[in-house]
Amino acid sequence: MKKFFLFVLIVLLLGTWIGYEMTQDSGYVLIAFKHWTVETSLWVGALLGLILFMIGHGLLLLFYKLRLPGERLRRWRSSRQQASASIKTTRGLLALADGRWKQAERWLSQSASNSEQPLINYLSAARAAQELGQDDNADKWLKKAAETTKGAEVAVGLAQAELLLQRGQLDKARALLLVLRKQAPRHTQVLRMLKDCCVQLQDWLVVCDVLVDIKRTAAMDDAAIRKLEARAWQERLKQTGLQAEASDDARVQQVLATWQAMPTSLQEHGAILTLYVNRLIQLSAIEKAEIVIRNALNQQWNDDLAYQYGLIQSPSLDRQLATAEKWLKNQPDNAVLLLTLGRLSIQLGQWHKARQYLESSMAKNPRYETLQELARLLLHLGEQVSSTNLLLRHADLLNQDLPRLPMPERKAG
Repeated sequence: MKKFFLFVLIVLLLGTWIGYEMTQDSGYVLIAFKHWTVETSLWVGALLGLILFMIGHGLLLLFYKLRLPGERLRRWRSSRQQASASIKTTRGLLALADGRWKQAERWLSQSASNSEQPLINYLSAARAAQELGQDDNADKWLKKAAETTKGAEVAVGLAQAELLLQRGQLDKARALLLVLRKQAPRHTQVLRMLKDCCVQLQDWLVVCDVLVDIKRTAAMDDAAIRKLEARAWQERLKQTGLQAEASDDARVQQVLATWQAMPTSLQEHGAILTLYVNRLIQLSAIEKAEIVIRNALNQQWNDDLAYQYGLIQSPSLDRQLATAEKWLKNQPDNAVLLLTLGRLSIQLGQWHKARQYLESSMAKNPRYETLQELARLLLHLGEQVSSTNLLLRHADLLNQDLPRLPMPERKAG
């Protein structure tokens, strides 16, 4: 109530002041336009301006009110379309989950244009079309997904790569995933899919490269990474230096380059180290193989490498034998090393020493290979009886690859 009286008081005071001013000086306003002129007092001009303002404001308000029903209608229609699209999207996703591919594709594609997230609709429709074996439709929906959603290149690319993998188009999938990797170098799903694709293609060079980024992003379990990394580098070693058109030296250099590119932790891996030596031996890089084995066994013992040491024939066999005999001080009961010493002694023509080493190896751990080597040596030394008796004593080693069958009882001699 106080505010109302205050307002009335202000209006009265303002009216009194305006009336007083009008009696004192009416003012003069002249408006001229071309040959038209309008003359009036200041207060009448102000009143006319106020009236014109009120008329203009009223017309604008009337126009807005006339326009409002049409806008409301458009909003209502848009809301209805979105609600319908939402229902169809839900039905489509449920059909997709249930394996009703045809209904899923129809509902999801029909509602995509009015959906709040058309990307989901088109990607899901593409999957349904793929399940129906309609590759062209699947590609069409993926293209729509890329067109309707900006910044979804990686998501659409991953969906497309997944479809290519399902179709068995591994080369195309690899090419696409390599492009996606450049766009998103640390995207874990891109890295995992590229890794899986290249494993299937046996593209171990790319697998080794991708594993570097997988380590950085922790996209896989550490144990799984180590296992795959060891396998990938083993396969790379097997595939390196196989070009028939290349010279022996060039192929050896390829194997050496692959070895040098390998992580240091894997160079100490027994199986990989043995494979590396085998590749060198296959390429006749005997001296290099001997050095690798010698250095490795001086640092850490490995029976497989010790076995290989007895099969290579380096130009310095006497030094090989001396080196192996030094190892015997720390491995006196190692049957594999004793076999290697026996073979090295045979290569040097030291028959007596070879016999001692082979007999010691048989005493420590009888092996088929050792038995054969010793029997052959005895036979060539003219000790046929000793060779025959040796084979008879260890007949079980000779029969180790035969199936178990019932045998007659041995007759007493």
